[in-house]
Amino acid sequence: MATLTQLRARFRQICKLADQTDVDEGDPTQAVITQLLNDSINRRYSSLITSYPFRFLTRLTMSYIASQESTALPATAQGRMISLVRALPVGTTDAVQAYDLDPVAVDELDSYEFYGTPLAYAIDMVSQEIFLRPVPQTTMSLQIYAVAALTDLASSSDTPAWCPSEFHQLFPYDAAAMYMAEAGDQNSQQIKDAADGIYENLKIFVERNYQDVRFKNRARRLF
Repeated sequence: MATLTQLRARFRQICKLADQTDVDEGDPTQAVITQLLNDSINRRYSSLITSYPFRFLTRLTMSYIASQESTALPATAQGRMISLVRALPVGTTDAVQAYDLDPVAVDELDSYEFYGTPLAYAIDMVSQEIFLRPVPQTTMSLQIYAVAALTDLASSSDTPAWCPSEFHQLFPYDAAAMYMAEAGDQNSQQIKDAADGIYENLKIFVERNYQDVRFKNRARRLF
């Protein structure tokens, strides 16, 4: 795993190797390089989770209180993109028996019976609440699959742990391309192309090696 210190050093190396023009990009501070790296990491991660929303999920378990119109999301799920909600039938704790709920908009909830076995869910992103319809009359467990949140690199030993180490070169190339483009360096496009090439290989790796949680759940229920 490449550390923040190593990523910053690689950023400087890329800029130096690419500096074949008279453009003076200056000598960026450690703080500037760190910000560029974090911008790259967050942008590329956002792109990946948009393309593969079911491959970067963490599972959270919560209780939905009986007969309540809505329940607050767990603090660890608030503000995060929720891609899947599964319900455990009342009276069981066996995760294998969990079933998928249909995602709907809050204003579509009235099309369902108010009480009964839940079939659908809606998320209010303002109040950070989850609504089930029909509303269960017995407290039941939900499995919330939310996109894992990122933490910016800050200390010298921090690493972009979500990304396989062989693709860590993406971020200094990406950061260098952004920095050089801002300075008007014509070589920035060449560096950007290199970053985009690494990103395309990362996407292929994700497609082949990161399991879609929906497939995993379906496969588990076959046995």
